[in-house]
Amino acid sequence: MANALTIADWVIPNWQNTRDRVIAVTIGLARGGDPNRAGGVFGQGGPAGDGAGQAAAAYAVWRDRGWDAFPERSKGAAALYWPVAAAAVAERAVQQPVSAVVNAPGVVAQTASDVTRAIDGVVGQAADALAVAHWLTTPNAWVRITKVAAGIGLVFIGALMITFNRVDTPFNKGLQKVDEMLARSPNA
Repeated sequence: MANALTIADWVIPNWQNTRDRVIAVTIGLARGGDPNRAGGVFGQGGPAGDGAGQAAAAYAVWRDRGWDAFPERSKGAAALYWPVAAAAVAERAVQQPVSAVVNAPGVVAQTASDVTRAIDGVVGQAADALAVAHWLTTPNAWVRITKVAAGIGLVFIGALMITFNRVDTPFNKGLQKVDEMLARSPNA
């Protein structure tokens, strides 16, 4: 299992942009950093057990298809590793001076934004699901659901009865009696 600094060592020779380097390191960390794992550190193959070779293979895939080719990136799991990855890339950039040092504040700002969005999305969805699950387990929830369903059904049946006037309601029966009484009266 490689740590963030080791993965950054593998990534830096391939990716030139600091942000892309950080993304590559987050993917490596999200996959466990194991160059012996099926698919390698980045999930894109490469020489077994050779993290640097796997980084080169991942770079070739990224160059052709972009970050969408990396499932860990789209799942959002990699976003949790942004702070560690940004620190590792910045640490290695000091030892290997490149444009990464110049753009470090931008990477940190983008990292904070990406992490916040990823966490808000995951936490928000989980909280919504938990709220619904909790409500469904309350003692009267199913009674309420049944009553609402029965009420909707009765309203629907009532609307059908009124629309098609197939059933004699008490009101209709009363109107029929009034009509009969009026028909029998001598003044009619």
